[in-house]
Amino acid sequence: MKVILLQDIPKVGRANEVKNVADGYGRNFLIARGLAKEATLDTLKQLEREKSENVKTLAAETMRFRELVGRLSSITPSFQLKLSEKGEAFGSIGALKIIEALESAGIQLEKEWLMLDHPLKTLGTHEVKVEFPYGVIGLVKVRIEKATG
Repeated sequence: MKVILLQDIPKVGRANEVKNVADGYGRNFLIARGLAKEATLDTLKQLEREKSENVKTLAAETMRFRELVGRLSSITPSFQLKLSEKGEAFGSIGALKIIEALESAGIQLEKEWLMLDHPLKTLGTHEVKVEFPYGVIGLVKVRIEKATG
């Protein structure tokens, strides 16, 4: 019996794959528990339509993230840190502050996309790597200046 898997099933296959399974296993276990559906002409056509829509969606999302990479290169958020007499920073600039600054410039990012190993505590311009979904990678430059006053 041919079935279309609705989710990943260990030792059987991944979601949206068409698999040949034993009749009893297919009807009594996979289909009965909602893990698969029978592979008829209609369901196979529907699966192909969904796959082509997913490819279009993936291409659109990838293009959107590439546009964000271009916008990131033109923006440099600036922050100010107070320094002690020895030059040590009071506080730091973390991922949330960077994301808030980018949001005020009209760019929405998820916290997990920023590859910031540790909060920034030194003056100067720092490059922070941004890993978008679908393998799109960009950089945002962050400037940290000494606070006056």
